[in-house]
Amino acid sequence: ASNGAFAAVKADGSVAVWGYNGSGGTDPGITGVTKIVGNKKAFAALKSDGSVVAWGDAAYGNTAPTLTDVIDIFGNKRLGSAFAALKSDGSVAVWGNTVNGGADPGIGAGSGVTKIVANAYAFAALKNDGSVQVWGNANGGGTDPSLASGVADIYATDSWFLAVGPSTTAEVLDSSGGSKAI
Repeated sequence: ASNGAFAAVKADGSVAVWGYNGSGGTDPGITGVTKIVGNKKAFAALKSDGSVVAWGDAAYGNTAPTLTDVIDIFGNKRLGSAFAALKSDGSVAVWGNTVNGGADPGIGAGSGVTKIVANAYAFAALKNDGSVQVWGNANGGGTDPSLASGVADIYATDSWFLAVGPSTTAEVLDSSGGSKAI
């Protein structure tokens, strides 16, 4: 869902949308879809061929770059205005509002990204070496947490990220750019 529209993948891979046109409520007329994500006023769809299609408000990422080999897509939650795509080579592509994560984070092929999570203002990527890279709004968790290793998993709320170690340790990456072990 976006802020005013809904989208769903139908059993045949087509898309059903409804709601306010300015928030992505216009049928994109696409097929072969396996996943849809939304942000405040746009949607992005991952297709079975590894490509991505986006629609909705232009200021919120309605035009995806030409991508291939995408294995997953992510959208800022609730208030956000950007999208991220994880490619099979471990690289990350982004689009949308640069303030909320639409600026290139510089995560290229071979970087080892295994998971991405999004909050309303930023994105966090877990790499296979246990490090975490974040990008997006500095007031929404998009400031480098200096976690170079030891992270087993990451989670997101609307404005925070949580990095969990392999044992019972955890670190909250807060909206002020700091982190705190819990």
